[in-house]
Amino acid sequence: MGKTFIAGLLLALAAIVTIIVSSVMGLDIDSVFFGLTVGAVLALVNDKSGVLGRIGGFLVGVVVTMAGYIIRILALNESLVGQILFAVIVALLIAGICAVTSGRLPIWSGFLGAGLVAGSYEASFLAAPQDITTDLFTNVSQALVPMAIAFLAGIFVKPEIVGVETSEDAEIDKLESEIAHDAPKKSEV
Repeated sequence: MGKTFIAGLLLALAAIVTIIVSSVMGLDIDSVFFGLTVGAVLALVNDKSGVLGRIGGFLVGVVVTMAGYIIRILALNESLVGQILFAVIVALLIAGICAVTSGRLPIWSGFLGAGLVAGSYEASFLAAPQDITTDLFTNVSQALVPMAIAFLAGIFVKPEIVGVETSEDAEIDKLESEIAHDAPKKSEV
């Protein structure tokens, strides 16, 4: 419980920093909490790939999905078949690149990168696909700012021990259990 609360506190501070930075720099970050969430997940999920593997997989997803949007506007139409081809091409490229690395670039972080791009850009693409040269890079970079801040905050929590109960966590859980056990039940009141 203690590590979870500290992680939440650090990510709340990251939100404050992100909002202040975006305000001072005049950035129009519409997706602050979206970027923060992606950064937190990337930092806090612990797997055998390590921090560099997670970042590498994430960047593969970002780059492949951005390239997918460029292919989508140049070669695919917005028909059902075009949308399916876009999704299949992006998914297979991410999966293929991650598979070639034998797990050093985890596929989940690649799809997290794809989600950041799609989540920050899809609405703009549908509204004005002709503005891809400016909107794609602007929207993605604006989502990357809060993502990076949350990622840095999440790294300080030391993800290798997130989810592992410390002695302090065990004591807090024991006290909560005792309090719940000693509290009068509704039928006793």
